[in-house]
Amino acid sequence: MGDVQLKIKVTNYKVSQIAVLKYPNTHSVQINQEVLPIYKKEALVQQSANIQQISGATETWKRFTESFC
Repeated sequence: MGDVQLKIKVTNYKVSQIAVLKYPNTHSVQINQEVLPIYKKEALVQQSANIQQISGATETWKRFTESFC
């Protein structure tokens, strides 16, 4: 597994955009491509890294939430 790197834009004190700049391209590329948009959307709604973990994407969730902070 590797790092997830995010670019987070804040507008008027709210997270307005999240871009994934880097994510692991190991055997789990397909999983990452499927779950990262979901994690991004949920983080925007929650305005935090307090998001639900998706089964089968635990490592990506850990790296995403760590990068958000």
